[in-house]
Amino acid sequence: MQTRKLQIPSSLVITNRFIFILFIIFLVSACGDTRTTQRHKVKYEVTGTASEIEINYASDDGPKHVVMGNKWAQELILITEDPYLSVKNLSQTPESTVTCKITIDGNPKSPVTAKTVATCK
Repeated sequence: MQTRKLQIPSSLVITNRFIFILFIIFLVSACGDTRTTQRHKVKYEVTGTASEIEINYASDDGPKHVVMGNKWAQELILITEDPYLSVKNLSQTPESTVTCKITIDGNPKSPVTAKTVATCK
């Protein structure tokens, strides 16, 4: 019994290789980082009459946590377009308040003032 070699036309081989390469490119791009790479200058500000506050805010490294006195500011360059800032009043005086404010690329968002927790987004 004699075996025959099947010959595939060269144009079909090139087409299959092209489709395979496109498929690999699609897979690599689908598995990549989907975050935007545009950077934003974000300024977080905290003021108020509370003697001690707890601050939670977004950074590119993940959430950050700080406990300190009543005034605080931080400027960061972030990838996120949705920064957040939360300030909790730890003072024992009921009349004390906390205020948070976020400015993104020079555009201030409305400040939020509260007696217990102020959250800015």
